[in-house]
Amino acid sequence: MAADSSIELMRTVFLDNKNKIFLIDSLSGREFTYQEIEHFYLQLASLLSARGIRKGDRVALLLPNSPEYVVLYFSCMQLGAIPVPININLAAKDISHIIFH
Repeated sequence: MAADSSIELMRTVFLDNKNKIFLIDSLSGREFTYQEIEHFYLQLASLLSARGIRKGDRVALLLPNSPEYVVLYFSCMQLGAIPVPININLAAKDISHIIFH
């Protein structure tokens, strides 16, 4: 499936389910609807784009499992950037190696 059609499919799913619960933050118990997550990831995608992130760029995701992680992941997808998850439990030298090599 081409990247553009994946984005269109994702947008359709979010639109069709906009008022349904998409995610529950396990720490706070806060519920997020599809519409809220879409709003957040489109805002962040705009910010990333303004900062020069483009299609094909790699974006390190050094975050715990959280709503913020999900939003950043979808923001990357929206831009065609490549999300690169990095385990937050790695030693600093290993994280540095992943990011800078």
